[in-house]
Amino acid sequence: MSFNIAMTGLSAVNEQLNTISHNIANAGTTGFKSSRTEFGSIYADSQAMGVEVLASTQSISQGGSLVTTGRSLDLAISGGGFFVTRGGNGDVSYTRAGVFGADKNNNIVSATGQVLQGYPVDAAGNLLVGAVGDLQLQNANLPARATDSLAFVMNLDSNQAVPATAPFDPADVNTYNSTYTTKVFDSQGKEHTLTQYFVKTADNAWEAHYYADGAAVGGPQALTFGTNGSLT
Repeated sequence: MSFNIAMTGLSAVNEQLNTISHNIANAGTTGFKSSRTEFGSIYADSQAMGVEVLASTQSISQGGSLVTTGRSLDLAISGGGFFVTRGGNGDVSYTRAGVFGADKNNNIVSATGQVLQGYPVDAAGNLLVGAVGDLQLQNANLPARATDSLAFVMNLDSNQAVPATAPFDPADVNTYNSTYTTKVFDSQGKEHTLTQYFVKTADNAWEAHYYADGAAVGGPQALTFGTNGSLT
C-alpha cells in the first residue's frame, strides 16, 4: 500500500510539471491564460491513500506585458476586461488576445473570423452607448474640419526674470521666457504650426504672443496670476 501511495504522489507531481512546462512554453503567446494544478487528498474511510490532481485551473485576471506589434488594428487591454467577439452563428466569445484585422466588408475580426463587438458612433462621431454591435471601419472620406480651439496645461516659472532685451522678437530667444508649439489644421485639412511665446513683464504678470506659420496672429494677450500662482 505504501508503494501505491507513493505512486499517486509521483503521478500528481508529474501532472504539475506538465502544467509548468505548458506555462513556460507559452510565455510569449498572445492572450495565453496560465494554468495551476490543484491537488487533493485521497481517503478510504479515514485511511489516507495518497494524493490526486483535482483540476487544472486557469488564471484569467492577470495581464501580461504590452508589446508593440506594428499593426494598426492590434489592441491590448491594460487591467481587467475582455474583448467581445461574435461568430457568424451568433455565438459570443470573450478573449484577451487583441490580434485583429479587417475582412472584405471592413469588419474588425479576430484571427478566427469572429467580429469584434463595441459601441457604434453617429455621423458626427459621437459614441452611441447602448446595445453593442459589429465594429466596422468606414471607408468614406472624412470631411476636413478646421481647428477651432486649443487646450493645454503649462507652468510658468515665477522665479524667471523679466527679459532684459526688448521689444519682443520671436527670432530672439532673449526677448521671451518660454514657448509652446502646437499643430493646427485649416478648413481644407492643411497642417499649420501655432507657436505661443510667453514673456514675463512683472511679478505675476506675463504676455502671450501668438504666431501661425511665423506670422503674428492678433496682439499680445495679457496674463495675470494671483499670489497663489493661479491664472486670474
